[in-house]
Amino acid sequence: MMSQTTTGTDTLATSRTAKRASPSKAESQFPQFEMATMKIPEAVRDAAAQWINQSKENFEKAINATEEVNGTFESAFSIAAKGAVNCGAKFTEATRTNTVAAFDIANALMAAQSLPEMIEITTTSSRKQFDTLASQNQELWALTQQLVTETVKPLAGRLPKVFSPSVSS
Repeated sequence: MMSQTTTGTDTLATSRTAKRASPSKAESQFPQFEMATMKIPEAVRDAAAQWINQSKENFEKAINATEEVNGTFESAFSIAAKGAVNCGAKFTEATRTNTVAAFDIANALMAAQSLPEMIEITTTSSRKQFDTLASQNQELWALTQQLVTETVKPLAGRLPKVFSPSVSS
């Protein structure tokens, strides 16, 4: 017959196993407590309902205002894009005109027979080119002013607080 000896380690392992054993059904249930019933006063419920309705209305107003602002900016950007295309076209036309004039001057200077004739071509061409550049500058300036005015109109009409002189920056 074999004698069974237990060590301190075996005793500790046995006690741990005993603690891990599953609890009985009665031990695993939580105690049942009865919830106290409390009635919320009708004034509080009415105030909460009113607050929720007001919040919903404010949210819808904010969404509508955002959509209106987005539409305003879309309109302004559309006008600005069209104006930028017009300015670009005018600038391209002016560049073409000035380039052709420069080649015409170069051809005339190459065909000149004397120094006085070259001076006359240069003087006449310079005066003519100065007048052309002044005219082109006025056209571009007027087109730019029109572009800015037309672009700002939808913004100024729908966003008066932004453009009001009383608003400090």
